[in-house]
Amino acid sequence: MKIRTGFVSNSSASSFCIFGCEISEEDLRKLLADNGITVTEGEDESFSSYEYEDELAKKTGLEIHNWDYSYWVGKSWSTIGGEETGNQFKESVQQKLPGRECKTIQEAWMDG
Repeated sequence: MKIRTGFVSNSSASSFCIFGCEISEEDLRKLLADNGITVTEGEDESFSSYEYEDELAKKTGLEIHNWDYSYWVGKSWSTIGGEETGNQFKESVQQKLPGRECKTIQEAWMDG
């Protein structure tokens, strides 16, 4: 049996664990606008959240994850402060996502 220990270049995997919510593209656009981020449309009018991830993170500390037209917005549990309690962390995220039900979301997928 041969075991490969090097990088496999023909596959791709991704995963995340955040406290937040799954939202529609329309709701994501509203969240961006509510935080002063202007969404510009290209010639093909397709929406890409990748263009706005850094700006939203700088303004709110929130992350955007997407796969196959699904969008998840929240904050990684690994960013919890040393003196911050779990409830304080949850409340700080919930305040940034008003009117939305937040929970811990774990997703993983492999493409290839």
